[in-house]
Amino acid sequence: MFTNQTAVADIVREHYQAAQVLEKYGVDFCCKGNRPLDEACREKRIDTNEVLKEIEQSVQYLGNETDRYENWSLEVLTDYIIQRHHYFIRKKSELLLQEVAKVSIQHGDVYPETIEIAEYLWMLIDELQEHMTEEETIVFPLVRQIAHGKKIETDLEAMIYKLEGDHYEVDHWLEKIRELSNNFTPPERACTTHRELYAELRALEKDLHIHVHLENNILFPKAIEMSKVLKTGV
Repeated sequence: MFTNQTAVADIVREHYQAAQVLEKYGVDFCCKGNRPLDEACREKRIDTNEVLKEIEQSVQYLGNETDRYENWSLEVLTDYIIQRHHYFIRKKSELLLQEVAKVSIQHGDVYPETIEIAEYLWMLIDELQEHMTEEETIVFPLVRQIAHGKKIETDLEAMIYKLEGDHYEVDHWLEKIRELSNNFTPPERACTTHRELYAELRALEKDLHIHVHLENNILFPKAIEMSKVLKTGV
């Protein structure tokens, strides 16, 4: 069904449950989703054939999927992103910042990496808050206009390019947090709050990967293409 030259984003686009396999191996299918699977696997030093085998098994197990996001309308996608993913970030942000502050203050002398994690997390959440506001107040309303067949004069492509740049920055900070936390693995003697923090950080990363995939690989390309069609009539 797929080959080692299939783009990672295309695999997830066709069968979203493949994301679970890619997450397992730490393969980026959102910001770096346009790379061939083989290239992504080489970067992680993992066997491409083994990953392909697991992806195909997951697809066979699930059979026909009904939840294929690429078939959703632009309006449905924007609403879903706001109600599912933006809500998730806003709901988790306060808890995460409280936990990371507590852990870094109480245990930073023993686990100095938690101090750096706190710094990166503050920057990441601050960026996400600004990013989501820009999407909800400026870009998504324009996307909805396009979905209703209205031509827009605004340079949507430039706006989306900026949002994708934000995604790369967020992905960079997530990677730093993952490295510092040893892949979200708490130390053997970590307290309960320390363990909960790493579990919540793992959940945040997983949700953000899906969130960015929906925007970078499905919503944004569809919106740009539809906008061009409306402008040119072709």
